[in-house]
Amino acid sequence: MVIRCETGDDLQVDGDSLVGARLAGCNLHRALLGGQDLRRANLSGANLRSAWLEGANLEEASLSRSGLPACNAARVRFVRADLSEAFMRSADFTGADFTGANLRNAEMGRSNFAGACFDDADVRGLNLAEAHLQGARANSATKWPEGFEPAPHGVHVRPPEETMIVSTRILPLSHLTRTRLWIGTRPNAPYLAEGVERRTVAAGQEQPRLTSVGIEILRPLGGFAEYGLLELSWTRDETRSELHLEVPWTESRGPLWRIPPLGGMDSAHIGLPKEVAAAVLEGLDSGARARLSGGVLTVSAAVRSPVGTNPHVMRQLGRACVELMLAGDQVDASLGASLKERFR
Repeated sequence: MVIRCETGDDLQVDGDSLVGARLAGCNLHRALLGGQDLRRANLSGANLRSAWLEGANLEEASLSRSGLPACNAARVRFVRADLSEAFMRSADFTGADFTGANLRNAEMGRSNFAGACFDDADVRGLNLAEAHLQGARANSATKWPEGFEPAPHGVHVRPPEETMIVSTRILPLSHLTRTRLWIGTRPNAPYLAEGVERRTVAAGQEQPRLTSVGIEILRPLGGFAEYGLLELSWTRDETRSELHLEVPWTESRGPLWRIPPLGGMDSAHIGLPKEVAAAVLEGLDSGARARLSGGVLTVSAAVRSPVGTNPHVMRQLGRACVELMLAGDQVDASLGASLKERFR
């Protein structure tokens, strides 16, 4: 496959996947890697200056001593990635997931980490005090530079008793209707957007109990079944008195989703069709307007079926995700009753 770069210096890579790709020392200046699956890729020493990585999956990737200045890495999954001694200055890491990552001695000054997750991470980087960390979260296992106090920089550090329970579970809503939930974890279905539906609405006073949730629904109706999956992410921004809603969409069919969908459907694809994006936006608006506090609420992952995905079910799914964010995790019986009411 070919990695496209805005500089024109495209890079030919062996194989048809970037999972485990050997890209150490490669020149990827202004590379277009948004939404790509780069799990376990070796990017040690690579030049990723001004690269577009938004929504990519770099779980367990090696990025030690890599150059990431001025890159767009919003909502990238860096779970257990090695970023030691990386140059990450003046870049956008809004909403990125650094759970368990190694950022030891990484240059982090003047970068935006708003809403990022640093649970269990080693964040003993350089010039962290110069970074924007408002709304970031961490836990008691996060390692900070000597003398650095995260709270004054806007980081919420959860004590052990508040650490989020991570779960993926399937709930039956009726004899045939089922839903799968991701709480504290992610469905791993990011996609490269070709456009974005946006809306700004009045913010409320409610802080979400969960900042990232995913819901998948399968609802048989006669000879076919309605189907959809959405993941929402909320990023706090205390400088804003409004709530910004974002629904990225794509016109092209994305790759097949590797996780078996509910009901054994064999034609579920990653991505959100343009024709249902407006309906998802309406669902977010109806659930979040004048309730959810100021910041950015965005669709960060989606899966659709060419036959079963339609505006009606996706509007319901958008609102259900907002309501789960606000209500937080519950016992299965309570969650099932709430979702059954939403999808009746």
